[in-house]
Amino acid sequence: VISTDSSRPVWIHIADLDNDTSPDIITANYGTDSISIFYGYGDGRFAYPITYLTGYDSSPFSVIGADFNNDNHLDLAIANYGTNNIGIFIANGNRTFLHQQIFSTGINSHPYSLTVGQFNNDNLLDIAVANNGANNVGV
Repeated sequence: VISTDSSRPVWIHIADLDNDTSPDIITANYGTDSISIFYGYGDGRFAYPITYLTGYDSSPFSVIGADFNNDNHLDLAIANYGTNNIGIFIANGNRTFLHQQIFSTGINSHPYSLTVGQFNNDNLLDIAVANNGANNVGV
């Protein structure tokens, strides 16, 4: 069991963030307006979490890893339910991330979950987000 203290995680994503072939765990923490990263040791054990704040009252609901800037390091996209935006943390390649970049999903959209793919054939990753408050899917 991995302790998340009182962060109230609501979403979990597994990805190899540091390219060491061991799975890492990323949680979206609704209760503390943050995400946590538990780097895996490859033997079933995980490091203590590194936490990144997602903004006051952001209430992150989901997180996914993808290489948005084509540098061979997984970046993180977060659906910030409370602040109606998607946050992107760009990986530095050394187990750290740049400050969150914010992209609005619309007033009262309340983004809930997201996925990544190539939706418009431009060879760049796109994000699709389910907006609970707006009853739509945004790309």
